[in-house]
Amino acid sequence: MVDGEIRAGIEGSESQSSAAADVKTRRRRVVVGASVGSAIEYYDFSVYAFLASTLSVVFFPGESQTAGLLYTFAVFAVAFVLRPVGGILIGHLADRYGRRPALATAVIGMAVPTALIGVLPGYAAIGVAAPIMLVLLRVIQGLAAGGEVGGASVYVAEAAPAERRGLYGSTTQIGVYVGTALGPLVVGLLRLGLTPEQMTAWGWRIPFLVSVPLSLAAILYRRRLEESSDFTRAASKSAISRMPAVEMLRSHPAAVVRTTALNLVAFGGYYLTFTYMATYLPQQGLVSTASAGWAVLMCLVFAAFGLPAWAAVSDRIGRRPIFIGVCLGFLVLPYPLFLLMSTSFLGAVVALLVLGQLQAAINGAQSATFSEMFPPHIRTSGVALGFNIASLLAGGVSPYLATWLIDRTGDARSPAYYLMFLAVVSLVFAVTMRETAGKPLPQAELPASPVVCDEATDETAGSDRREGIDPR
Repeated sequence: MVDGEIRAGIEGSESQSSAAADVKTRRRRVVVGASVGSAIEYYDFSVYAFLASTLSVVFFPGESQTAGLLYTFAVFAVAFVLRPVGGILIGHLADRYGRRPALATAVIGMAVPTALIGVLPGYAAIGVAAPIMLVLLRVIQGLAAGGEVGGASVYVAEAAPAERRGLYGSTTQIGVYVGTALGPLVVGLLRLGLTPEQMTAWGWRIPFLVSVPLSLAAILYRRRLEESSDFTRAASKSAISRMPAVEMLRSHPAAVVRTTALNLVAFGGYYLTFTYMATYLPQQGLVSTASAGWAVLMCLVFAAFGLPAWAAVSDRIGRRPIFIGVCLGFLVLPYPLFLLMSTSFLGAVVALLVLGQLQAAINGAQSATFSEMFPPHIRTSGVALGFNIASLLAGGVSPYLATWLIDRTGDARSPAYYLMFLAVVSLVFAVTMRETAGKPLPQAELPASPVVCDEATDETAGSDRREGIDPR
């Protein structure tokens, strides 16, 4: 009998160890699958931004340098106009039918137009049709991108343990940084090996086409992912809304407003620091185009290393202190840092490194913070809409506004005022936000709008229950 008890104890211990190993494996797959898709999305956007000076010649020839850049950045911003719509559509898919199909749709929607941009004829070949087709492809990119980072952030947050949700959530942002860094890396290497004439003639196409195999790898990997346990739990309770966006705006409008406001400085700072600077520095005659790309790449690498550290800090001290501190930093430091950039290449690098760490701090806490504001049946819709409205208002338009401000004021440091304004708006909401670090995610509640537990959700819930997926 004693031997039987010992044997049973050993078997129970082994079973627990096996279950723990399974949970770790699932979490690792979730992290990798979400991060890879986010990396590809931001690689596509980064490549466009770092090729802005070349694309302005290919698609808008005959214009002055400033006008060409404004047109190119306007096309860059077009994708952001459609991102809130994409966030609603893919958020609807994620909250009604599951996180997995939504993430697959997002990465496919980014891959196809990016590849087509790589084979798009220039203005010299088909005239005005070239920039029109470029705009249409950017529109499709924007729709797909609208659901990628928000959906990936929610997917990771739902798989993470509560006490380390910030750290887990930062992996999605690390994917964003890696994708953004790949842009200047690929473009920089091409500029080292090709002449400016070759880059304008055909070299600019290569970075867009590089994303094709990367996207295929992401699609295949995401097919292996399991459905989120929070979604399957909501489905099993019939707590799936027919219209998640409507339900979200009806039941959690304040959370949507707060998510948008807190993200303003995050998106404005990100696109000014990590994309616009590659154009700003050479345009102001501070460094060459190639040197500017390498400087931004260095900044990105250091910021990527800082991301998990800042995320871990947010798990220890809370999300609220991080947001308040970053907002104060963006309120006080931008103008002195823009002054420092104008002194030398070293000054520009130091300024970028400081801006990069501010950005890493807010991005480290970002994914977990906003997932903690919504229940599962509207979580992806809420996070995606808040992300993308902020991205529209302060992200994609940042390079355009910065170029326009400098042209109108004649002051090369005027973009600093834009960052400081965004910091003030975000700070108001950061001071009044509730602390959510370390707390369980809000769980399924019966929506006010009609609910559905159709074949899709029933099948998903039943499949995952059979597989014995653990909520955490």
